[in-house]
Amino acid sequence: MKVLHGIDIASVSRFRETLEKQGERFLSRVFTDDERAYCQPKRMREEHYAARFAAKEAFCKAVSPVFKIARLKDIEVCKEPSGKPYIKIAPALQKKLRFNSRCRIELSLAHEREMAMASIVIVLP
Repeated sequence: MKVLHGIDIASVSRFRETLEKQGERFLSRVFTDDERAYCQPKRMREEHYAARFAAKEAFCKAVSPVFKIARLKDIEVCKEPSGKPYIKIAPALQKKLRFNSRCRIELSLAHEREMAMASIVIVLP
């Protein structure tokens, strides 16, 4: 068994600035349609976007330097009905990483006004 870990923190105010400057172009490059549909109607949408961005970066840190992740949209943050966040990986990326159905990915997100963070633990059989 192998355990990989990644953690990342993102500035909400920096995210707000990026959204003001790059807007739709940035969102469509980094986030899936489902992630955008979740974040966009939120009152503090920048916090939610920043937390999801931190999760994508944490995932990349967990699997690097072995793998270089090119498309952040291949990593999607979803929510279970209970509210627990989880990572969904595009099939092509799963294949590239050689992740099978026994691989477990645990995700924790937190955000508070100016900072958002994510921690990822990947357990490989």
